[in-house]
Amino acid sequence: MRKTIAVPGNPVSRPVRPVAGLVFSVALLVATVAACGKSDTTPRHEQPQDAAMAYYAKLVAGDYAGFVAGMESCDSVPEFYREQMVTLIKQHYREEAAANGGLVRVEVARTVVVQDTVAANVFLNVTYGDSTTEEIIQPMVWDGRSWRLQ
Repeated sequence: MRKTIAVPGNPVSRPVRPVAGLVFSVALLVATVAACGKSDTTPRHEQPQDAAMAYYAKLVAGDYAGFVAGMESCDSVPEFYREQMVTLIKQHYREEAAANGGLVRVEVARTVVVQDTVAANVFLNVTYGDSTTEEIIQPMVWDGRSWRLQ
């Protein structure tokens, strides 16, 4: 079953083309993920693709702190550092919105579980407001309770 996050008011019926910004987006996400802190209130997700969609729904809704809270690597950083990560994500998201109309839709293309079911790669198809699309590989990790952004 294909899961989709759609942003109301943004048409997505136009043709899509690949986006060259994939490398930048993945690099920013990896850098962001490598630097964050844990929230004890993170929801429990049984499947990596469900977690990825839940966290990207937060991003689309403008809940940048919720997106950062989903990062497993943010479990042991001071609050001021987490706030910097929220600011970074917000800034990047706004730059993407200015450049290509922002996220319109996110869909799970496929999920590959690796490393004895404690890590997974969720392949997301992201569509932007200018009708461009790209595939993002979102690494996920099982933290013992739930799937989290790696």
